[in-house]
Amino acid sequence: MAQSSVLQSGKWLKFSVEKNGVYKVTYDALRKAGVDPSSVDPRTIQVFGNAGGMLPQANSTPRPVDLNELAIQVVGEEDGVFNSSDYILFYAEGPDDFSFDPDRNTFAYEHNLYATQNYYFLTFGQNAGLRVAQRSSEDPAGRPVISTFNDFIYHERDEHNILKSGREWFGERLNVSTTLRLSWETAGIRPDADIIVVSDVMAQSSAGSSFSLYVNNVPVGEQYLLPVSGATYAVKGEVRRDTFVVNAAPIVAANPTALEVRYDYQKTGTGTGYLNYLLMSFERDLALYGDQTIFRSGASLGHEYSTFNIASATSLFGIWDISNPYVPVNQAYSAAGNQAAFTTSTNSLKEFIAFSSKIPEPAFVGVVPNQDLHGMNTPELLIVTHENFLPMAQQLAAHRSAHSGWTTAVVTTTQVYNEFSSGRQDLTAIRDFAKHLYDKSPGTLKALLLFGKASYDYKDRVQPNTNFVPTYESRNSLHPLNTYSSDDYFGFLEDEEGSWQEEGGDSHTMDIGVGRLPVRTTAEAQAVVNKIIDYETNASHFGQWRSRIAFVADDGDANVHQDQADQMAEDITVNHPEVDTRKIYLDAFRQVQLPAGESSPDAEREIIDILERGALIVNYTGHGNERLWAHERIFDDFVIERLKNKTYPLFVTATCEFGRQDDPSQQSSAELCVVRPGSGAIAMVSTARPVESNNNFSLNKAFYNALFEIQSEGSLTLGELFRRTKNASQSGVSNRNFSLIGDPSLPLAFPRYKIKVTAIEAGNTTDTLRALSRVTVRGEIVGDDDARLTAFNGVLEARVYDKRSSFTTFGNENLPYTFEQWANLLHQGSARVTDGTFEFSFVVTRNIAYTLGNGKMALYAYDKNNKWDAAGAESDFVVGESEPNPAADNLPPTMALYIGDTTFRHGGVASPDTRLLVRLSDASGINLSAYGIGNSLVAVLDDSAVYHLEEYYHADIDDFTAGWVDFPLRRLSPGRHTITVMAWDTYNNPARASIDFIVSDGDAIVIERFINSPNPFTTSTTLSFTHNRSGDHLYTALAIYDVTGKLLTTQEMSIPDSPYEVELLELDTREGIWKNIQSGLYVARLVVRSATNGSKNERVTKLIIAN
Repeated sequence: MAQSSVLQSGKWLKFSVEKNGVYKVTYDALRKAGVDPSSVDPRTIQVFGNAGGMLPQANSTPRPVDLNELAIQVVGEEDGVFNSSDYILFYAEGPDDFSFDPDRNTFAYEHNLYATQNYYFLTFGQNAGLRVAQRSSEDPAGRPVISTFNDFIYHERDEHNILKSGREWFGERLNVSTTLRLSWETAGIRPDADIIVVSDVMAQSSAGSSFSLYVNNVPVGEQYLLPVSGATYAVKGEVRRDTFVVNAAPIVAANPTALEVRYDYQKTGTGTGYLNYLLMSFERDLALYGDQTIFRSGASLGHEYSTFNIASATSLFGIWDISNPYVPVNQAYSAAGNQAAFTTSTNSLKEFIAFSSKIPEPAFVGVVPNQDLHGMNTPELLIVTHENFLPMAQQLAAHRSAHSGWTTAVVTTTQVYNEFSSGRQDLTAIRDFAKHLYDKSPGTLKALLLFGKASYDYKDRVQPNTNFVPTYESRNSLHPLNTYSSDDYFGFLEDEEGSWQEEGGDSHTMDIGVGRLPVRTTAEAQAVVNKIIDYETNASHFGQWRSRIAFVADDGDANVHQDQADQMAEDITVNHPEVDTRKIYLDAFRQVQLPAGESSPDAEREIIDILERGALIVNYTGHGNERLWAHERIFDDFVIERLKNKTYPLFVTATCEFGRQDDPSQQSSAELCVVRPGSGAIAMVSTARPVESNNNFSLNKAFYNALFEIQSEGSLTLGELFRRTKNASQSGVSNRNFSLIGDPSLPLAFPRYKIKVTAIEAGNTTDTLRALSRVTVRGEIVGDDDARLTAFNGVLEARVYDKRSSFTTFGNENLPYTFEQWANLLHQGSARVTDGTFEFSFVVTRNIAYTLGNGKMALYAYDKNNKWDAAGAESDFVVGESEPNPAADNLPPTMALYIGDTTFRHGGVASPDTRLLVRLSDASGINLSAYGIGNSLVAVLDDSAVYHLEEYYHADIDDFTAGWVDFPLRRLSPGRHTITVMAWDTYNNPARASIDFIVSDGDAIVIERFINSPNPFTTSTTLSFTHNRSGDHLYTALAIYDVTGKLLTTQEMSIPDSPYEVELLELDTREGIWKNIQSGLYVARLVVRSATNGSKNERVTKLIIAN
C-alpha cells in the first residue's frame, strides 16, 4: 500500500495517448505546456503512468498501487541543459489491453469500457529519472531466424445500447442495408498459415436469422441466431460468438495487401442484426509497416535465442524490447540494405516495437496540481465529486463536520483517476480508493457519497451526457430483468469481493454506506445541499411528521401490493406504536375514466396532502416506471413539479425503475423529487430497473427491520440503514437494483427520545374516555434509561384517536380489500413541556363509537433550544359510553375565515394555489371525529367540492378551546369563488361561515390594490398593497415622483413569506425628505416581483397632500 502519491510534490504535466507506441515530447511541446525548457535539467525528467486496460474488478487481483515510473530516453541530456534540439522518447500504451496466447496462436483483446485514452505524467527537477537501458545483439551464429510475427486486427464500434442499460454496446446495424463491408491494409500475411477469426454478433429477429462472413470474398462461416420474443420482459437480442479457422492461402491470393471483411445478414421475419466485434489473428512477414510496428513471435518460444530479421527497414530509427512496458530496453541491431537484424534470448515470449524517426507526440492535457490521496487520513465520510460540483460538495462536507462531528474528505473524480487508474476514467479506481482508505484505518470509513449524476454511457456517445460520476453497469445489456446499474459495487471492500459475477454467485455484502446525489447542474447541487442542511438544522421543521410513516399501495395483481403494504404497516403498528402509520391504498379511492386511462385524483390529492402535513417516510408498493407510480399516475413528475411541502420525507419505492439515475436523456421522478429546491424528498431508496414484487417485499421488510434496529443504537445514517437493508435481503439483481439517492451520512430525523404517559383522568375514571367527559393527560419525556429528561423544555403535539376503524376498498380490479387504521380523531393539539413534564386536556366529542374499545394517543415533543425531540404512544385506555351528567353547552363555535393569511379581506384576490385559514373557538372544543353523519369539520367550495378539514385542525398550545385550520387549496380555476366551512363543537352545536375570493388567471403575480391611507393626508399616510401570492417571497421597488416627474425617493424591499396585505412605507410630512413638502399631487409607482416564479407586475397610485 503506497503511503504517498508521486504527485504530492513537484510540477506535473499530463499527456494523453490513444494507442500503443513510442511517443516524443519536444522542446516546443514543453514550452507550449507553460514550461521554460532551458531551465530544466533533462537528467531529472521523469515520466509516470500505468499500462493500458481496465482495472480488475476482483479486489484480490494485483494492480499498480500508484503511478509507475517509466524508463525513458532523453536525447541530448548529457550536458544537463534541455536544448531546442533535445527531446524525450517513451513507450506508452493506449486504453485497451491485449495479449497473445502462443498455445492457441491467437490474441485476446480487452476493449476498455470507460476510456478512449490513456494518460502519462511528466515531471522534472525532483530526482534522477529512469532511462532506457541499452542491450547489445547476441551472436547470431547458429540461431534460428524469425522472419514472421503474430499480428491481429480488432474492430469494435460502440454505437447502440439496446436497453440503455449495461456495459455492452453494439456496433454497425444491419437492417435496411443487410451488407457490411470492412477493410484494412494488411500486406505480408503469410499464405501458409491460418487466419483465426472471432466474430461476435447480435440479432433481434422474430423468426431467426443468420450472418454469412467472408474475407476477401472467401467464405469463412455462418452464424445462426435464434428468434427473440416480443414480450415486454423477454431478452431483447440473441448473441452469438464463433471462432473460425480458415487457411490464409485463398484469402491472400485474392488480395495480398488487404483484408476486406463482408457480413451478409439474412432474416426470414422482421429483424435487425448488429456486429459486436471482430478479431482476426494471423501470421505476417516481419517488416516495418508504416512508422511503427509492434511484434512478437510464438515461433521464437521454442528456442533459447532467436535472430529476428526485419524487412523494409530502410527508415528504421530504433527497436525497443517492450516485454515489460514500464522498462523498455533499446535493442541494438545490425542493418544491411533494407534489412535489420538482432539476436536475443527467447526463452519467454518477447514483444518489441520497431519505429522510424516519424514519432508522434502525445496530446498535452494540462498541468496537474499536487495531490496525495494515497497519503490522506481515512475520513468517516468520503465525497467523490465531479469538478463542477466541488464547491457544493465542500459545503456539505463542512456541514457534516460541524453538525455531526464527522471527519470528511472531498476529492474529484479526476484526482482519483490520476492516482488509481493512470488518469483515465475507470469506476474501479473509485472503489480501489475507497478500499485503500478502508484498509488503512479499519472501521473508520462509514460512508461514500457520489456527488453527480451517472450515465449508462461512459464515453459520451449520447449528447448531452451526464456521466459526472460513473456507476456500475451490469455485464448483461439485453435482458430487462437481468440488466442493472448499481452503486453497491463501491461498497464491496473485502479482499475476496469485487468480481461480482452476475449469474449464480458472488453474494457480496456492502461494507460501507453508499449514496448518490444525481445532480446535473450547479443549481441542482446547491439546492440539494441546501435541503440537507435545512433538514438537519431548521428548528421550524420539528413536528409530528417525524413519527409518521405513510404506506401507499397500488391496486390489482390479486391485491398483492395492498397486502404487502398492510403487513408492513401492521407490523409497525403492533411493535412500534410510537409511529403513526397512514395507509393510502389506491383501491380505496374513486377512480375516473379518461381517454388515456383511469385516473385517481383523490388518491393523488391524499398523497400530496400527506406530503404537506409531513411524513418521515413515504413507502410505495406497486407498479411504476421512471416517471410515475401506478397506471393511474397517482404520483408523477407533474405532481412533483407542483410540490410545496416544507418538510422532506425519505421515499422508499418498491416499484420498477422509478429511481433510475443513469439515463442522460431524462431525469427520473425520483431524481426530480430529490433535487427539487425547497420541497420534494430528502432522499430516495428506489429502483433503477424492472424488479419483481416478492424481491421488493423482501427488501422492503429488511428496511423496516433495520430502521427500528437503529433506534436502540442511536441515530444511524441513511447509508448505514441502507447497508443493513441490502445485506439482509440479498436476492440477486433485484436487490442490486435498489439504490440510495441521497446523502449516506444524513441521519434520518426519527425522534431520539421517548414519551411516557403517567396519568389519564377522564371524568370519574382513569381509563375510560366517555363521550363529553373532560380528559386530562399527564406525562413526561424520558431518555434511554427511562428517566425523565429534566432539561427538556418545549412543546408536545398530541393526537388522540377513537378505536381503530375498518375500511373496505372498492374492488376496482380485484376483490375488495379490508384494512384497519386509526382514523377518527378525538383531539389534536399542543401543550407546553416544562422540565420534562406535560399536561393537556380536552373534551371527548359526542361523536364516538360507543362500544368500549382501546383508543390511541400518538405523542410527539420537541425542544428547539436543545434540538431534541421525542415520540411515544399510549393505548392502555378505553373509549366508549357516555359521561353521566356532563356540563351543559348550547353555544356554537365562533369562526373566522381567511384566504392565504389573516390580512385577507372578503372578496380579495388569490393565486390558484393558496390556503384556507379558519380560526375556531368553543368552550368545549371542536369535533374532529368523522364517525357521525353530517357533523364533520368540512369546507365546501362553490357548493360542489367537499374537503375534510379534521386532519388540518390544531388546537392552541395549552388551550383545547381554540385553534386553527390550515388547509391547502390547489389548482383553483380562475374567477370568483365562495368557500363555506361547517364546524361542530364536541356537543354537536353547529357553526357555518363563508368567504368570497377571486382567483387570478395563472400563477403570475397580480397586484390587487395599491393604495395609501389616509388619502388625502396632512401629516402621515401608509402605502400598502394586496396581491394574489400570499406566502410567496416577494421583491418590491417603490418610487415616488412629484407632478413634474422628478424622482423624490426610492425604496426596495425583500419580503419572505409575504402576507396578502403588505405595508410598504409610512410617509410623515414632519420629518425627513417629506418635512415642509408642498401640498399637491404626487405619484407612487410600485413594481413587485415573485422570487418563486419570476413573474412581475406594477401599479401606480396618487398621493394627495393637503396642508
